[in-house]
Amino acid sequence: MKKISDLFRARKYAPRIGRNERILKHIQPSGKRGIEVGALNRPIVTQLDGDVLYADHLSTEELREKYADHSDVNANNFSDLVDVSIVTGRGSLWDAIGEHDKFDYIIASHVLEHIADPIGWLYGCTRILNEGGIIFLALPDKRFTFDRFRVETTTGEMLANYHYKASCPTPAQVFEYNARSVHCPPEDVRRIWRGDLDDFARTDESRLKEALRLEIDVFDNSTYLECHCSTFTPYSFSRIIYELILFGVVKVEVVAIEPTQEKEAEFFVVLRKREKESPSQLSSTVPELDPVRHGRTPAKRVKWSSRPTYALSILLAGRSK
Repeated sequence: MKKISDLFRARKYAPRIGRNERILKHIQPSGKRGIEVGALNRPIVTQLDGDVLYADHLSTEELREKYADHSDVNANNFSDLVDVSIVTGRGSLWDAIGEHDKFDYIIASHVLEHIADPIGWLYGCTRILNEGGIIFLALPDKRFTFDRFRVETTTGEMLANYHYKASCPTPAQVFEYNARSVHCPPEDVRRIWRGDLDDFARTDESRLKEALRLEIDVFDNSTYLECHCSTFTPYSFSRIIYELILFGVVKVEVVAIEPTQEKEAEFFVVLRKREKESPSQLSSTVPELDPVRHGRTPAKRVKWSSRPTYALSILLAGRSK
């Protein structure tokens, strides 16, 4: 019993590896040439780590204008904003770079969920990577974000937007984002992990009408409205990437899917370009995740002291039927 107690104590007080360290162990940028997308003022890979180019949908000056009133980006008068050398606009990296340049890795932290056509974006990444090159994705886990009341994106939706070559958020994506997203501060993330946040999705008539107005505007006028186009959990993403690989849409193996750590709100995906292996071989690399632990919102935990009473209440409830 003491050994078990010591094990739990060791796990409780073991230092957690920093976010950048967890990412860099997969990239190992030294001696490699790569791209980091959407780094803003918090790059994961710096020029001291290796040969890296920074890409974004806007130029550095345009980013200064866009984030002029965002204190988290403009904390030091943009002195730490990265120098964007690849401007993608609404296109993919492939559109911006073309076939004459190749890289060893691409990092995209909280980028893919903003892209209307994630499949086209991933396919474009594989076209500018060397064989064996890495795509690293940091993705928000919808269960612990303002997207928690939205339904998860499906493979079918992603395929439709790929075939339609969607270049900006679609009317459906804009509607769902504006109708169902909610405020989710850090304290709410911790409460969700404990199972203590008992709120539920409420139908707000004024928000629904505004979401409909924005949806119509996008449909009628092709207005660009930024939003989270896709929502994932680690489990739902594992099923989507399995199917996309099996269909041969993206030729990658899955090096890792690191599920969301407790009290956090993001998970990591590591893909490696593999052109020669068959879709069945590549799809077999997708890890089997637990649909409950990595796909459902955590349930309220029962304290050890109250578990006998809890078990008895369940037993009595069963007998009363």
